[in-house]
Amino acid sequence: MKPPEFERSTDPLETEEWLTSLQIILNFINLTEQEKVLCASYVLKKDARYWWETVALRRNVMAMIWNEFLGEFNEEYYNIVCMRTQQNEFIDLKQGTMSVTEACQKFDRLTRLCPYLVPTEGERVRRMIQMFWPEIAVVVDSGDRPPLTIAECVSRALRAEFHLTEAKEEKARYWVAKKKEKGANTQNPGSSQSGPWNKNKQNNQNNNKRKANFSGNKYQNQRNQQQKRSTFVETIIPATQLVLNAARNTSVNVGWEQLAVTFVAKKVIMLINVTSTS
Repeated sequence: MKPPEFERSTDPLETEEWLTSLQIILNFINLTEQEKVLCASYVLKKDARYWWETVALRRNVMAMIWNEFLGEFNEEYYNIVCMRTQQNEFIDLKQGTMSVTEACQKFDRLTRLCPYLVPTEGERVRRMIQMFWPEIAVVVDSGDRPPLTIAECVSRALRAEFHLTEAKEEKARYWVAKKKEKGANTQNPGSSQSGPWNKNKQNNQNNNKRKANFSGNKYQNQRNQQQKRSTFVETIIPATQLVLNAARNTSVNVGWEQLAVTFVAKKVIMLINVTSTS
């Protein structure tokens, strides 16, 4: 069983995973406290090897026990600045774009780095619920009783995520179908010609035609009246002149002026009758 090598990592989670794996192997092969240090120093490579050599310059690493090695290692790779960064990340942790599984995995890794922030199972459950989306958190925290363990919390969150995803997909399918239906109606305009809008349009067209016909008939009647008046005037003037000439030339002793007046009066009455009948 070969212990994993370690070069250097700026990610405390990767460092923590390496150290955990190394301790499992060292405990399994049942080494002494000093032998654990020698074995750990053997798998340090590159930057980690340079760091260990600087430690050897100021300490007797051959006599160092395992707890002393952990102290030196944690001081180098779990410094205050790094731990504060991880602490702030854990406090601000939200599900965001992650799935429930991904968010729970990250939550578990950060709790191993900052166990003092969630010292009890109840605190871990409460903090995990706060991490989830509001739609998932309300489902996880509802029911006959709230979840008591991390395992129960994760199980409820996975079920809530499944049903939420199903609802979103169903809604998406509905809108896709509506969009296709709208596109089909646009491509087939004949399907909408029997609707109420088209009936109103047809009624408006008929009304406009009636108005146009009425206006045309009225205009035609006015023109006919004007033509009748013009024709009557053109006729009465020559006729009146003939009556006057005949009256002057007649041998009968009748007043030609009276005859002309009588003729003109009759024609005027005819003009009035023509105008009124039009």
